[in-house]
Amino acid sequence: MGLNINATKLLLKLRSDGFDYGNVLTLGRQRLNLTKGDLQKNLKAFGYNIDARELKKQKNGYCEPFLELLGAIKVDSMDVSDYEKATLLHDLNAPIADQHKNTYQTLIDSGTLEHVFNFPIAIKNCMELIRADGHYIGITPCNNFFGHGFYQFSPELYYRVFSKENGFEVRHMYFFIDDRATSFYEVKDPAEVKERVILSNAYPAFLFVVAKKMSTQTVFKTTPQQSDYENIIWKKQRISKKLERFIPKPLRKLPRPLKKIAEAFSVLKNQVGTGDSRFFKKIF
Repeated sequence: MGLNINATKLLLKLRSDGFDYGNVLTLGRQRLNLTKGDLQKNLKAFGYNIDARELKKQKNGYCEPFLELLGAIKVDSMDVSDYEKATLLHDLNAPIADQHKNTYQTLIDSGTLEHVFNFPIAIKNCMELIRADGHYIGITPCNNFFGHGFYQFSPELYYRVFSKENGFEVRHMYFFIDDRATSFYEVKDPAEVKERVILSNAYPAFLFVVAKKMSTQTVFKTTPQQSDYENIIWKKQRISKKLERFIPKPLRKLPRPLKKIAEAFSVLKNQVGTGDSRFFKKIF
């Protein structure tokens, strides 16, 4: 687990946009998993005249000094064991104690929840740990991480989990690939565009999710449902266009053999592969 070149870049960008980290809890004790040179480059890009070598020396390479540089008042960590000296010991498969609820301004998951079997309880724990007006930040595998953990997560999941009914609102959702030269794409909510937001691509890919806790509600009082299953019109459209949506619009009128070739080329060439440009908007 750790913060790599793209995770640190996105956390720096949040801070440059005015994000207040406050009291932070990380799931697992996160290391700075990038070279001194890459960290230096990211810091310089956001106006920090700090020696990355010295920053990585502090706390044996763990992320606390980096987050404190971004304004964190205090950084705690939660893990199932004490092998990395986490602040709080807890198995996220089980509900958290009441004493820890509504405690943290920011909770950061950078590669933990996909390894926790009981995801509904684990994500509920995260939501309950955060205080009102606080934020959840998730940096999580979404594609081509077969065998990495129990799960890979879709945009739909986070949009339905961090809903008004559960007291949250998604503020940012970015898609990017596991590459130092990646671009970042804003991902639309399927409920907003009234279509499944899907893609096939050839690269390991992540979602970066920022959700704000607007109020304290009973989490999952109503079980989240995939948005198209709640609307029969979408369901009919999905059945009639199930295969068509995997193909970019300009290619849909091609003969079937050419469609297959064009789709395969798109998957290999493009970062978002077959992702519809209406739903994946490049932002930087």
